[in-house]
Amino acid sequence: MENRTLRILILEDNLYDIELTKHELKNSELICEFFTSNTEDSFTEKLVNEKPDLILADYHLPQFNGLAALEIAKRYAPLTPFIVVTGAIDEETAAETIKAGAWDYVVKDRLFRLVPVVVRALNEKSELMKKIEAEKDLKEFEEIFKGFMDSAGAGFSFFDNNMNLKSYNDTAHKFYSPNIENIIGKHITEISKGIIESGRFEQYKKVIETGEPYQSEVKFKRSNSEDQYISLKAFKVSNGMGIITNDISEQKKIENALRISEERYRTLIEGSGQPICMIDYKGTINLINQNAAKQIQMDQYDIIGKSILDIIPEKIALQYLEMIHQVIDTKKEIFHETPVEIQNMLYWFETRIYPVKSDDDKITNVLVLITDITKKKESEAELELLAEAINHSIEIVMIADQNNIVKYVNPAFEKITGFEQKLALGNSSFDFLSIKENNNKIDKIWTTIKEGNKWSGILYYKKKNNELFEGESTFSPITDKNGNLLHFVNVVRDVSDEKKLEKQLRQTQKLETIGTLAGGIAHDFNNILVPILGYSELLVERVPEDSNLKKYVEHIIKAGYRAKDLINQILTFSRRVEQERRPIYIQTIIKEVLKLLRASIPSSIEIDQRIDSNCKPVLADPTQIHQVIMNLSVNAFHAMRESGGTLIISLNVVEMDQSSPNFKLPSGHYAKLVVQDTGEGMEASTLDRIFEPFFTTKNEEGTGLGLSVVHGIIISHDGEINVESSPGHGTTFNIYFPVHIDSEEIKEQSKDLPVGSERILFVDDEVEIVELNKQILEQLGYNATVTTDSLEALEFFKADPESYDLVFTDFTMPKMNGVKLAQEVSQIKPGIPVILCTGYSENITMEKAKELGITEFVFKPLTMSSIAQIIRQALDAR
Repeated sequence: MENRTLRILILEDNLYDIELTKHELKNSELICEFFTSNTEDSFTEKLVNEKPDLILADYHLPQFNGLAALEIAKRYAPLTPFIVVTGAIDEETAAETIKAGAWDYVVKDRLFRLVPVVVRALNEKSELMKKIEAEKDLKEFEEIFKGFMDSAGAGFSFFDNNMNLKSYNDTAHKFYSPNIENIIGKHITEISKGIIESGRFEQYKKVIETGEPYQSEVKFKRSNSEDQYISLKAFKVSNGMGIITNDISEQKKIENALRISEERYRTLIEGSGQPICMIDYKGTINLINQNAAKQIQMDQYDIIGKSILDIIPEKIALQYLEMIHQVIDTKKEIFHETPVEIQNMLYWFETRIYPVKSDDDKITNVLVLITDITKKKESEAELELLAEAINHSIEIVMIADQNNIVKYVNPAFEKITGFEQKLALGNSSFDFLSIKENNNKIDKIWTTIKEGNKWSGILYYKKKNNELFEGESTFSPITDKNGNLLHFVNVVRDVSDEKKLEKQLRQTQKLETIGTLAGGIAHDFNNILVPILGYSELLVERVPEDSNLKKYVEHIIKAGYRAKDLINQILTFSRRVEQERRPIYIQTIIKEVLKLLRASIPSSIEIDQRIDSNCKPVLADPTQIHQVIMNLSVNAFHAMRESGGTLIISLNVVEMDQSSPNFKLPSGHYAKLVVQDTGEGMEASTLDRIFEPFFTTKNEEGTGLGLSVVHGIIISHDGEINVESSPGHGTTFNIYFPVHIDSEEIKEQSKDLPVGSERILFVDDEVEIVELNKQILEQLGYNATVTTDSLEALEFFKADPESYDLVFTDFTMPKMNGVKLAQEVSQIKPGIPVILCTGYSENITMEKAKELGITEFVFKPLTMSSIAQIIRQALDAR
């Protein structure tokens, strides 16, 4: 490449990318002058006026793109290298760009490739220009040669200075227009066909004007349509011109045959596009073409007669000389690929050496043909890399021909479908689609790709085990330049798990909606339940012990507590109640679960409880333990719902150590929970996968998340779970939780309620709750001021803050909520205890309440006992 300033036109709308591109080129050995553009008009103007040596174009611009720019460049500067420099480009777009005429492309995050790509493009342009120039010279040479050969003939003619014929001989007459009999006095253009077009007329004029002789050859058509050749020599005679013509048709036939032979030989040698030379046994170069001489960077005629040992590096020369000897000795050609390092760059050359016979039929020379296959090797390496990537792809890649016959599938096909790769080859690609489930999509797919368009969508594919899976499929046609379908590629991504996730998400969203509804119901029900429980507790204190009314009231209170527990379950389900690990008795939770299940389990399934009522507590989240027991029990029910059976649940404390089978936890005491069914059992292959997310044996009924969640809960509680099962013998789940040895026994609370005499401001927007709690507080000995208006409560407090020792407020109230009221009274009287009560809350937790200065945060409904304890606890903590 010449050492000159390169004029580079950059089509880019991002100034930062322009500077990066300039910076990359300026750091090379190239000397560059830059022109920039970001619109179609500007690009066209710069292209025409600045005449750049190279174009660097972004693929994506706001109102203009690289392909449109490429079409403009092909129209105004077809020989100027056009290189796409873009942020991201997929294989199809890259292929489309190259196919459209771009010389190359470079991704912006790999700008280190820019300089090599530019250098290669400029070198290719230089070679192209030389080739065009060579073809032009060859064409001119052929035209001159043809003119020379066409001038053969025999005869003499004399013309005056105006080029009117004065005299001629008989031989010369036949070379003029045969239909003109009297040619004397005629102008040369009248009697000599094609003289002006051939340029001879101007040459003749020069002969007369300058006196310099002119000779040429002219080709005519004889009457029998055969070619006739004459040679002519024009020279000045006095004030006119004489022309000698000779018929050289036979000579021309011989010359033409020889010329054709030589041209064929020369075309083969010079026009082959690859270096060719003839070398003898000693290594002497007896013939070399321009291409080979250019590779060696020497003049063609300076090389002939020299030894290859004097021309190329000794190591490579000796390697070639050894191959030359082998060809001459064995009289057999050799094919060889050789890597050669030139200026720290690795090139690959394909060498073919053929034996050449001499006139005496001996072989003393070889013809050496050398082809630069560096790009081919690079392409092969890229193809190998692409093939390797396809082979390791987790997506199915299937290639079929224009008749929909599969020609290739990658290993992912066998892994996903279970069918062997070779089974797919030669069959229709649609054979692996489920016709029923794909809803007549197959005809639409085939029509789309035959029209040269892509098709994308979800299809159902068959597996070897007769299962179906959902595949996100993209059919991409491969067409010729006329748009005819040659092949198509189908890339299939198994989205079955994603679809399960989507289904689970929809189920979760439904549950969240139900949870929101449940929270609202709980809030309203709490406000109804508070006066029922409150007034019942007040009433039971006033009814004589021997009265039947006392039993009735106690039943009301008992039902109220059951309703309170139900509300807590609803709040837990809707995530309104914060859960934390604390010492709990699993036996209590088991009884709650079985109470809920008994109503929904058919009578054909018995429940056998083997619960140790003295089982020690464990440190756990009661909601999560509830979830574990419920999930395992429901699974057991599903295993027995067809033929019935027995659900066995047992709980006891066991001592385990490292010698215990399948036990991996530290030695110690554990609460062992066993959930066993007498159902159908499981195969070993199923047993190995039951804790995998999304694995389910319940078909459409299951999500495959239950046991994986159970496993996660148990592991997070430092426990362990193992399973025993076999077909026809049921399934047993053994769960171990560490016993909470530091916990104290839960003691029954004293029936004596804590009382006091302090002054309390009680606020709730429900009239019944306010009236009830006034009576409860007064019965506990407190001096209570109550109101249903939070703003009125604040005015009470502002009027005489010292009259109040504690504020007990509801959270959800009109005008001002309980948190805002708590903040206001705390500013007026810092340190005053505030109890915040709510039926549920999404926006506030115990931790957040503490941060806001609230002393206690409790949930409705509250019993008289809990109210007494909470108030006393808050007052005593001052």
